[in-house]
Amino acid sequence: MKRKIVVLIAVILCAALVLGLGIGLILHFSDSGTPSDPPANSPADDETGTPNDDENKEIDFSALTYAALGDSVTFAQLPKQPYVPMKTPYCEIVKDTLGLKAVYNYGRCGSTIAKGSDPMCERYVNMADGFDIVSVMGGGNDSSRGTSIGTITDSTSDTFFGGLNILAKGLKEKYPNAFIFFMTPLKNANENPNRVLCRNAMLEFCAENDFPVLDLYNECPFENEMYKDYSDGVHPSQEFHKSVLAPLIAEFIRENYGKPYTPPQEEEIDFSALTYAALGDSITFGADYGRGYEAMDAPYCTEVGTLLGLKSVTNYGISGTCLSDIRGQWGVMSRRYVDMADGFDIVSVLGGVNDCGSNAPLGDINSTGHDTIYGSLNILAKGLKEKYPNAFIFFMTPLPARAEWFAGNLYYALPDVATAIKTVCAKYEIPVLDLYSKCPYEDEMYESFSDGLHPSQEFHKNVLAPLIAEFIRENYGK
Repeated sequence: MKRKIVVLIAVILCAALVLGLGIGLILHFSDSGTPSDPPANSPADDETGTPNDDENKEIDFSALTYAALGDSVTFAQLPKQPYVPMKTPYCEIVKDTLGLKAVYNYGRCGSTIAKGSDPMCERYVNMADGFDIVSVMGGGNDSSRGTSIGTITDSTSDTFFGGLNILAKGLKEKYPNAFIFFMTPLKNANENPNRVLCRNAMLEFCAENDFPVLDLYNECPFENEMYKDYSDGVHPSQEFHKSVLAPLIAEFIRENYGKPYTPPQEEEIDFSALTYAALGDSITFGADYGRGYEAMDAPYCTEVGTLLGLKSVTNYGISGTCLSDIRGQWGVMSRRYVDMADGFDIVSVLGGVNDCGSNAPLGDINSTGHDTIYGSLNILAKGLKEKYPNAFIFFMTPLPARAEWFAGNLYYALPDVATAIKTVCAKYEIPVLDLYSKCPYEDEMYESFSDGLHPSQEFHKNVLAPLIAEFIRENYGK
C-alpha cells in the first residue's frame, strides 16, 4: 500500500514538473515575440523605433481621377496632322502608370492660357467637378501669339500673368481639395524668346503662389538628337509621350501628391571668392542729386558686395551713357564692354534710360547694329557671353522715372525698353531682373529719387541692393 502511495506521489510530481515547463516555455516565447509578434501599427513599433507614419505608405491612386488641361500637346496632336489625336496621349499613360480610376483630357489645339484662342483662363469653368488631380500645361501658344507677359499682380486676361492669376484662383476655388500643378511649355524646334519669357513667368508665378510646377522646358531632354521624336519640331511623337513626358509627370505626381509642396532646396552658396562687375549708366555710377551728381558713398553694386560678402566689386557705371551708339560719344555700353577686365564671376547690365531719353531708334529682335536699342542689346548679350563664358550674367530693366525726362520721345516709352531687354535676354537665355516692375516706385517714393530719375543713397541701400542681392542669390549657378 505504501509503495502505491509513493508511486502515485512521484507521478503527480512528474506531471507538475512537465506542466510547469510547458507554461514556462509558453511564457518565454510570448515574451520574445516569436509566435505572437505585435501588429504592425501597435505601440511596440514606436518603442522599437520602427516608423509607423503614413509618409512611408505607398499611395493608392486607384480611386483618384485626373484632369489634364492644356493645348495641342495635351490633346496629343499627331505631328503634321492638325487636330488629329494620337492613340495614347501622356495623360492616358500617366493614368495607367499610377493606376488611376479615370483621366479626362481637356487639351485643345491652339489653346492659350491668357486671352487669345480658346483660353484656359475661361474654359476651366466648363470642366467637370470633383477631380482629385488637375494639371495645366500651356504657354506655348501665348508665346507664339506674342501675348504680353505683364506683371505678377495683373488680374485681367490680356497678359500672361493675368491669365495665370485668373486660372489659378479659379481652379483652387473649383477644386479646393485637389492636387493642382502647372507644367511649363516644352522646348521646340521653332524656339522664340517669348517662349522663355512665358516659362520664366510661370515659374515665378508658381513660386509666389505656392503651386507645384514641373519645369518641362528644362526637364525634358530636348537636344538635337531628340528632334526625330518631334517630327514637325513642335508636337511630340507617340514615343516621346510614352518614354519621356508620361514618366516625368507620373513621377512628379507620385512624389508630390498629398504633401505640402516644397520647392527643391539649394545649398547656401559661399560668395566670398567671387568677383562682380556692374556695367551701367549714372544709376550704377551712383550719381547723387544732392551732391551735384557726384558719386555717392555706396552705389547699389557696392551694397550688393557687402550683402553677399563678395571678394570684390568693380563699378563700370558712367553717367549719361547709352546701350546704343546714337550720340557718337565715348562710353556706349555695347562697345565699351570689350574693355572690361577678364575673369569676373558675376556681371550685371543696367541701362536703357538714356537711350529712351535720347530718342534712340528701338529696332526689333533681328536688329544687329549699334544704332538701335535691340541691335545694341543683341551685340552686348552675345559679346558678354563670349567674354565671360563661365560667369553669371544678368540684365536689369530701367527703373521707373518721371515722364518729363522722356518728353522728347514721341515713338515709345520706357516700358518698351524694358520689353526689348527681356526679349533679347530670353533669346540668349540670360536672366533679367525687372526693376521697372519690381521696384516699389509709388508717389511716396519720389522723395527718395530727388530729381525723379536718380535714386538716393537710401534707395540704393534699402531697395535696389537687397533686390539685386536676392536675385543673385536665387539664380547664381542655375
